[in-house]
Amino acid sequence: MAKDAGTPVEDAQVRLGVYFASSDQTGLARVAIPQGTYGLDVLKTGYEAFSGVLDVNGDVTMDVEVAVIPPENPDAYWLFDPTKRV
Repeated sequence: MAKDAGTPVEDAQVRLGVYFASSDQTGLARVAIPQGTYGLDVLKTGYEAFSGVLDVNGDVTMDVEVAVIPPENPDAYWLFDPTKRV
């Protein structure tokens, strides 16, 4: 879910150890894994990555919020302030 807007994030990569899935249009990713403790990573281009640890002892649901990374100005290299010294 996008942190600022509260909207679902589709096609985010969700990794739990060696297991992985992608989120659907509702932002939900389903992963069938055995019980245990797993490193959790949620990744999508344009969003901050999320990392954590998840203990699985049955059916588990976890809400993850990620922040949108603002796009860089493609002209930033060419823009300069003549009053600043380099």
